[in-house]
Amino acid sequence: MKIILITPPGPSTRTGNAVTALRWAHILRQLGHCVIIAADYGDKPFDAMVAIHAWRSAEAVRRFKIRYPERPLILQLSGTDIYHYINDEPAPTLRSMELADSLVALNSLAWRVVPKKFRKKLRVIFQSADKPSTLRQPSRRRIDVCVIGHLRDVKDPLRAAQAARLLPSSSRIRIVHVRPRLQPPMGRRSDGGDGRQSSLFLARRCSAGGGPRAVVAEPCNGSVVAQRGRC
Repeated sequence: MKIILITPPGPSTRTGNAVTALRWAHILRQLGHCVIIAADYGDKPFDAMVAIHAWRSAEAVRRFKIRYPERPLILQLSGTDIYHYINDEPAPTLRSMELADSLVALNSLAWRVVPKKFRKKLRVIFQSADKPSTLRQPSRRRIDVCVIGHLRDVKDPLRAAQAARLLPSSSRIRIVHVRPRLQPPMGRRSDGGDGRQSSLFLARRCSAGGGPRAVVAEPCNGSVVAQRGRC
């Protein structure tokens, strides 16, 4: 089949939508299909459409279904579709869901917000990764927990860093946030919002009694690191 895969444009090829589009295109090509990745639909003939993001791809979905109402259209609901646009931009988001022949979510809880009349079309596909070729020897000094996601308000990206404050001072857990910041104010809130910081990204917060408790957020090759430790 000749398939057009619609994904909204982003600031880089490492956004979640772009990565998903590349992975799906690779899988479909391995299955023998011809896949074209595009940011919009220009009315050219295709056997099927796979669209990522109900709201951002709404116009492409609409045009494809007007032109080819009998041809299959698979719509992958993005995270922001599920917890933002379905409420804030319901008209185009729900229209895309209605026009789609099949809905795909990457989270098993998506059915909670998908309208009942669309749930029979919903399928959950859990993302996977290849097993590492070599096993990494665990560190005896600390336990690293990786959080992957853009530093955007809608992602609530500092939740794990804030949770680190609840850990005992003896904890060896370190939270590593992998992604550059996309909103300048977010860096200033890397201290949890209390304003105590020594630079844009570096923030240290000691306990009121001067004890050995701190939350540290600092740059690490474009990432943010948060940990419990001593001041």
